[in-house]
Amino acid sequence: MTIWPRRAFAVPRFALGRRAALAGALAALAALPRRARALVIGGGEADPLAALGPWLDTLIPADETPAATALGVRQAMIDQARGQPGALAFLESGCRWLDGEAQTQGAQSFAALGDAAREAIAAAAAAAPPDTLARRFFDNTWRIALYHYYARPASWASLGYAGPPQPKGFPDADRPP
Repeated sequence: MTIWPRRAFAVPRFALGRRAALAGALAALAALPRRARALVIGGGEADPLAALGPWLDTLIPADETPAATALGVRQAMIDQARGQPGALAFLESGCRWLDGEAQTQGAQSFAALGDAAREAIAAAAAAAPPDTLARRFFDNTWRIALYHYYARPASWASLGYAGPPQPKGFPDADRPP
């Protein structure tokens, strides 16, 4: 016994051939503006998180330990944000803000700025009022970046931390300090 008639799910046949359909799709793609086309087919300069890597390297630059992006902090933050509603949009908004700040200084993007200009933007974000995008972006990315950065053993050398005592344990635990 069927509840729905078979005709309800029939797929209509079109007289459009594969070549004509492909030509129409390519024409529609070519009609899109360059930035939108990059979003559709991927890659290009339309990465909404392009400023995130330089931002993180401004917050956690290389010294005796690698910079934040060298330890995969950018990708870890993006992966974490994908699992939380609104987090990826927040990162994208912050990156748009960074690029906007860079454009007020005459650069095309935050990544195109020099270290001094990036540090000035970071300092301004840290000093911004608490309810602004700049301050929330600074506070959240700083906190999450430090979490992911110091979770990597390569960052521990700057702390003088040799790593967890296990599995070796504490061989002198039975002796007084």
